[in-house]
Amino acid sequence: MLFHSPDFIFAFFPTVLLGYWLITRHLSPRLAKVWLLLSSLFFYAWWNVNYLPLLLTSILVNYFVGNLMMNGVAAKEKLAILWFGISFNLLLLFYYKYADFFIWNVNAVTDFSISPLRPVLPLAISFFTFQQIAYIVDCYHQEVKEKGLINYALFVSFFPQLIAGPIVHHQQVIPQFEEKSRQKYHARNVLAGSFLFLIGMAKKSVLADPMTPYIDSAFLNVENINFLTAWISSLGFTFQLYFDYSGYADMAVGLALMFNIKLPFNFNSPLKAVNIADFWERWNITLINFMRRYVYIPLGGNRGGSLKQDRNLAAVFMLSGLWHGAGWTFVVWGVAHSFCNIAFRHWRNAGLSMPTFFGWFLTFNFINVICIIFRAESLNDVYLFLVAMLDFSSLYEPHFFVDFEGKQSIDTVFLLQVILCALIVFVPKINSNTLVENYVQSPKYAVAFGLLIFINLLFISNGPQEFVYFNF
Repeated sequence: MLFHSPDFIFAFFPTVLLGYWLITRHLSPRLAKVWLLLSSLFFYAWWNVNYLPLLLTSILVNYFVGNLMMNGVAAKEKLAILWFGISFNLLLLFYYKYADFFIWNVNAVTDFSISPLRPVLPLAISFFTFQQIAYIVDCYHQEVKEKGLINYALFVSFFPQLIAGPIVHHQQVIPQFEEKSRQKYHARNVLAGSFLFLIGMAKKSVLADPMTPYIDSAFLNVENINFLTAWISSLGFTFQLYFDYSGYADMAVGLALMFNIKLPFNFNSPLKAVNIADFWERWNITLINFMRRYVYIPLGGNRGGSLKQDRNLAAVFMLSGLWHGAGWTFVVWGVAHSFCNIAFRHWRNAGLSMPTFFGWFLTFNFINVICIIFRAESLNDVYLFLVAMLDFSSLYEPHFFVDFEGKQSIDTVFLLQVILCALIVFVPKINSNTLVENYVQSPKYAVAFGLLIFINLLFISNGPQEFVYFNF
């Protein structure tokens, strides 16, 4: 049940939202939380009911581990419990996401022929694993005050952010479940949340999804692309990935806001970044915040000399790469980001700088090229794609655009989509975060509201496509 599917928009969500506020008003806020928890579990089970026992087991084990550490056990016992909890989470993640990748590599470098396990990857396991690791680490440091199982289970399974984030911290969400002011219906939050949801839906349905057939064709036929089609396809995927994931994040924040829950924004115009550090302050913000707090700082952060700082940065981005997927393309993606961030740190520490435009130009093109690694099926495909991007000789061919069977063709629709995405990314001085924070009931917003509804209704009939980040 996708956020932008008719089942969700016209059946599931209205029922859950109406039920939540009716129960809150006429029965009790606690029962309303139970309703929201059961609705979230139903939403997760809708994808595949076989995933549900794993999610429930993970929630119960981590809740039990956290409570044990907060109940005054001895320091050595508490450390052992923490390592048990971390190991439990990482072993689950390893089995479902990385076991076959590990087996494949063992078979490749040895004479072994270990059969792959072929487990079905549970949806959202990367996201709820990281959230719960953060929780039990904070329990170890006695930084957790809320101990209720319902609040904890709802924090993990809350359906707006369950499937693809943002990765929320318990201190950001659980206290909101108990705030009296959030247990009263606020029309402004419902309207602002709806507005942000419609923006996110338009990003996904109108901008990201229509580009999918062209991008899929390019990456399935890398042997046949030329210079221009390679560049247009790479730009297309960069924009598709951005509008797909930022669209999801907007919808998630908007949905939560209608329940008076404020989730953190996950994007802040990242493709306008003027250096790589600036990019990571704007892209998938909650992931990098997690990595900073639970990887970079425990390893030493900015302490211990330049080489150790380089090591810590490399660890962050290598783990970020592997977190996204089990494959050598993700490893190389992580290495590339590690190298670039380390190089920029030394550049900045040396007091060097460059004009803003050139900083943006280099950063954007680095991100555009690195997205090829993120999308490609293999390192060989990455190589072929990069070769095509550097093959200037194809500019002298009778036609620039070719389809992927070598026949003359001009994909003008795709080109126009790429140009439209570029204009929407680079021209406006405000983004969806600013729009929803400044939301007021006014004629200007009413017109925008109506246009968004009309546009989204036009595209909803095309059939919703899954979010790209569901694969990670």
